Amino acid sequence: MCGIAGILKFDGLTGSDIQAIHTMTHIIAHRGPDDKGIFISAGTPPLAALSNRRLSIIDLTAAGHQPMSDPSGRFWIVFNGEIYNFKELRDLLQKRNWAFKSRSDTEVLLYLYIDYGPACLSMLDGMFACAIWDEKDKRLFLARDRAGKKPLFYYLDNKRFLFSSEIKSILAHPDVHSAPNLKEFPNYFFLRYVPAPNTMFEKIYKLPPASYVFVSSNNFKIQKYWDIQPKIRQKTESNKAKIEKELISRFERSVEKRLIADVPIGVFLSGGIDSSAVVAVMSKLLGENIKTYSVGFRSPWLSELEYAKIVAETYKTDHHEVLISPSDFVNNLENIIWFRDIPLSEPADVPVYILSRLASEKVKVVLSGEGGDEVFGGYYKYFLESYTRYIRALPNPLKILFLRSASHLPFKFIKIKHYIRVSFVQNDLERAFSWFSSMADESLDKILSYDFQRPIIIPKEITADLQLLGYSGAEALSYLDLKYWLPDNLLERADRLTMANSLELRAPFMDHSLVEFSFSLPQSMKAKWFSTKILLKQAMEQLLPKKIIYRKKVGFLTPINYWFRKELKDWTADIIFSSKCKQRGIFNPETIEKIFNNHLSGAEDNWKFLWTIINFELWFNKFFDYGNKKASSSASSL
Repeated sequence: MCGIAGILKFDGLTGSDIQAIHTMTHIIAHRGPDDKGIFISAGTPPLAALSNRRLSIIDLTAAGHQPMSDPSGRFWIVFNGEIYNFKELRDLLQKRNWAFKSRSDTEVLLYLYIDYGPACLSMLDGMFACAIWDEKDKRLFLARDRAGKKPLFYYLDNKRFLFSSEIKSILAHPDVHSAPNLKEFPNYFFLRYVPAPNTMFEKIYKLPPASYVFVSSNNFKIQKYWDIQPKIRQKTESNKAKIEKELISRFERSVEKRLIADVPIGVFLSGGIDSSAVVAVMSKLLGENIKTYSVGFRSPWLSELEYAKIVAETYKTDHHEVLISPSDFVNNLENIIWFRDIPLSEPADVPVYILSRLASEKVKVVLSGEGGDEVFGGYYKYFLESYTRYIRALPNPLKILFLRSASHLPFKFIKIKHYIRVSFVQNDLERAFSWFSSMADESLDKILSYDFQRPIIIPKEITADLQLLGYSGAEALSYLDLKYWLPDNLLERADRLTMANSLELRAPFMDHSLVEFSFSLPQSMKAKWFSTKILLKQAMEQLLPKKIIYRKKVGFLTPINYWFRKELKDWTADIIFSSKCKQRGIFNPETIEKIFNNHLSGAEDNWKFLWTIINFELWFNKFFDYGNKKASSSASSL
């Protein structure tokens, strides 16, 4: 696992570019504290500079140093990630007369690319973002893994192409004058993330998952090399026992692959079925004393620590816990925003960051249950979607009565209120994205000043993809989650918060063969009529205690709504009523004051509004008020 960065200058590198690549590399030092390297190409333009910060996981020797070249010196690679089948691919390459100088997967990927070109990507089993420079043909190749587990951002103008694992690294180049991407503000507020390829910064983009691109002075075209293809439903509920057995076998293999490392490995244990299943398989493969890590809140706040303890005791793990307090939010939020490059979408980011810091004291790699909900039907929306058409078919007077009645439900029914509101959204695609929306369109219009009110922008290519693949209903929701919600939000968050602490995270549920297997199953085997993860739960009875499998899902909730009224009240007010926030003109100050006062009085629960405004203001202050030079210099202090 590493951090990578690079510059391709079409008219040749300058002294300023050379200095910039060093700065860009320094800013992502947290991603790889074990080693660093820089390559500067020579000859006639265009010229490239590649850099790497290494977190040594496989082959800890100097032989794994990056940037790495082939024996001829023509091809140079920087690579972030892990290739789990690199040993098998190494054997293949040795039969093709390649001689290896290291035991690293980086060298395998480089030679594989030289022999097979972009077709090599379909041969890889792993998570990765890479860049390969061809010194002879003067072109750069970049690629990203199927699920988008490893990030890759870029900037392009008529003179240069820049890339990095993190946006702040690109901003460090003196010729990059990025501004906040105003048109994406509504998407962030509504979706809690910005769909690829766009970001919160103008002119800085994400390379989409399962994509590659060749960059030269006259070429830039992104190509997709993989998608979740629909399959003939040969697997039905009539052979359920066989399917459960296949699921367990595939999952165990997925976990086993992710145990390949030359460093200590642990696991994030929430006490839910997904992370508990990971622990069960790791215990089966490795035995006792696996290092497990859990995070929660002090009493009386609800958390899943008691369930994590049950799993830890069942499998005799070396268990560690950390408890979060209000001061942890105040003391860490700005740093986390710096590491993530964006306002935080969820308060849970703070506990995950602190948990990662704890784990990094003893291990370099952690496994997690990330992706289990999206792959195996863990959300109510997957079965509710099919019933929404009945609500939309109601006569208008009944619709109005229905909505008015729902609006008066007490706060404890907030999810039901949200489900009802979403059910009335007529457009299928807009409704699909609304299930996870942070706030409604009308709420956005209330908090944003008139100049910043813009329509929600859903990527146009989604409709074409859905039509081409034939996905609809719950399958379409699951597909969209895997294409956007996971890579643009959850997986990006997981990468950034762990790598901020020089910790690699691996997600067995995101194994592409396991994802493809899930999409070969009828949706009814995964979620139906208020039952979620049906197949996964039944299959995991072979591995887990039933009290873990069938307990009520709690989710990772934070008591932030209470803290905003008590311990964090003054801190919140200082941020949202600051002179800078008012001068910025993004939020409607009268509405913000009303939202804050109603929350304090208990008349409304407005924590989502307050959290969004706080994070947005701190992000703006960090990346734009002080300018890129200030932001760059702050990296060394973290």
